Formats: sequence, C-alpha cells, structure tokens
Amino acid sequence: MTAVPSRSIIVIEDDADAAASMIVLLTRAGHIVHAARNGQDALDLLTHYPRPDLIVLDLAMPELDGREFRWRQLGDEHLATVPVLIVSALDDARTTANALRADGYLPKPLDAVALLAEVQRIALMAT
Repeated sequence: MTAVPSRSIIVIEDDADAAASMIVLLTRAGHIVHAARNGQDALDLLTHYPRPDLIVLDLAMPELDGREFRWRQLGDEHLATVPVLIVSALDDARTTANALRADGYLPKPLDAVALLAEVQRIALMAT
C-alpha cells in the first residue's frame, strides 16, 4: 500500500471504549484525531477546529444521531465535502450509509486492519 500522509480525523462515537480504540489506532497510524460523543458535540467541535480531512461517524447516538449529523453536514457548504466513514452495528447500516452518501462503511465490532485500510482508501480518493 502507498503511504498516506497524516490526516485530521474526527471520530464521532458515543461508546467510550469504541471511541478510545479508534483514537489510539488512528493516532498510532500517524493521524491527528479529535473525538465527539454525539453529533451535536461534533458540530460544536467543528466550529472551533479547522475542517477535518475525514469524519468517522457512528449512527446510533443520543442527542443528535449520525443520520441527523450527516444531513446537517451535507447542508453546510464548508463541511459538505468532508469524507465520511460510517461505522455501525445497526442492521440497516450499509443501506443507511448509502442513503447518506457516505464514502465508506464498516460494521461493528470494528476490525483494526479494515479501519486503517478504509481510512487509507478514502484518503487516496480525496487526493
């Protein structure tokens, strides 16, 4: 695989253990990672940080779920083109990811190798 430069990634995940695992894995791979517990926290975070290179998005979250976050993201001219990788354990997650025009989808529980490969694939598409 061709090496991909460090990316700025926001992980939007309400499960603390799942979020921590993704953050550690992505950070060790050389990426700069920020975390949000739900879609509303992510929108707040996005007002304080530069535009990320990738969003890793869970679908089932309290307060503002992944679906609603994605629709708001797509409606924001500044954020609409940020690639999104959906990670979810929901039965209809793949269909939902397609409906939300996500750039990728991975089922939970996450496989570390698959996550890194998908991040790299999406990053290469964006370059």
